[in-house]
Amino acid sequence: MAANFAINGATCRSARAVLGWSAETLADRAGVSRTTVWRVEKDPAQIQRGPVALALLVAFNTAGIDFLTPGEVVPERVIAAIAERQVGGKNW
Repeated sequence: MAANFAINGATCRSARAVLGWSAETLADRAGVSRTTVWRVEKDPAQIQRGPVALALLVAFNTAGIDFLTPGEVVPERVIAAIAERQVGGKNW
């Protein structure tokens, strides 16, 4: 089952940046080593699959980061929330 989950280095690094997390913070929250995070992020195009990818994705999702799969449509509620933030002048 975990083999269905995947994340690449660029996505991992970008999600960390959005959250303001260090690699150490991600490692702690995902229950993996800092070395594992480094290996995932070392090659931006390399795709990590399996239990490590699942652990990283769960850590990001728990913090509020949702990932779309290819072809998935952004839910209307997300578009509305983004529009509200832009209109309301909030910093995000």
